Amino acid sequence: MYVGTAPPWAVRRGSQMIPSNKEIGSLHDYFKSLASEIDSNACVTGKPLNVGGIAGRTEATGRGIQYALREFFRHPEDVAKANLKDGLEGKRVIIQGLGNVGYHASHFLSTEDGVLITGIIERDGALINEKGINIEKASFHLHQTGSLKNCSDGIFVENGELILENKSAHTSVYPIWDVMLCSRR
Repeated sequence: MYVGTAPPWAVRRGSQMIPSNKEIGSLHDYFKSLASEIDSNACVTGKPLNVGGIAGRTEATGRGIQYALREFFRHPEDVAKANLKDGLEGKRVIIQGLGNVGYHASHFLSTEDGVLITGIIERDGALINEKGINIEKASFHLHQTGSLKNCSDGIFVENGELILENKSAHTSVYPIWDVMLCSRR
């Protein structure tokens, strides 16, 4: 099963510029100099809390993925069509992109729903671990080094796309997965 906005084989090579709430706050200040405060508040999303932002916004999209998957697994006929079995617990998930959305989706799914994150695909390769990846450890390593290479919580594979191959073609090196989440970092 695939969940995402891009085809599962579209593993991006290269960075994507996504502004943080700091940049959004500056944009809000600029709009405020051009228009009334109510207009500037309404036209800029992703503001920091101190300028009218909403608590929970940072993790909202990742939480939405969790809710969408929970809802999917509440419908046995759809689960059967995807050749899956009941419930999220114990499902093996591969995350493409461990940015904000990928991190929060994998964090919530693994800590609240018993999902096993068996692979994380990033720009320079993938981290795999059949027994499950500790998302906190992998995220910390990625932010410290800019890569999942040499992360102690799994095996690093330079050609990350290979872990998306047909399940029947997997060897002991490539994890078997039930759900693939595509988010961009």
